Amino acid sequence: MSLSTRIIQLALLGLSATACYSFYTVLIPQGLKESLDAFAAQSILPDTTISVAGLRYCGIDQIDRILNALNYFFWPILHDTDYVRNARSKMFIGQFMASYALIMLEAERPGNRGRIVS
Repeated sequence: MSLSTRIIQLALLGLSATACYSFYTVLIPQGLKESLDAFAAQSILPDTTISVAGLRYCGIDQIDRILNALNYFFWPILHDTDYVRNARSKMFIGQFMASYALIMLEAERPGNRGRIVS
């Protein structure tokens, strides 16, 4: 195993540890779990009569609860009820796609094939 592969593995392990630490020591005490539960408890999407209570996506209860909570988060963006949020999301998508295209072009260069870091 090369040194660069080992460094990348250690960096990813460190990022995972940082994410777990921030999730359990910062976000949970500030009410993240309660707000996700409140989102998941809602049954009708904002400004509609569409009921999404108890939708099953994958059959795993915890993942289905998170996906149902995310319905309420992303609904104003997809439904055009919040024009500022919709414009910002379109700007983000445009910037993301431009950077993704650049990454894909760089990955196709013969010197970068099969490498994680170019």
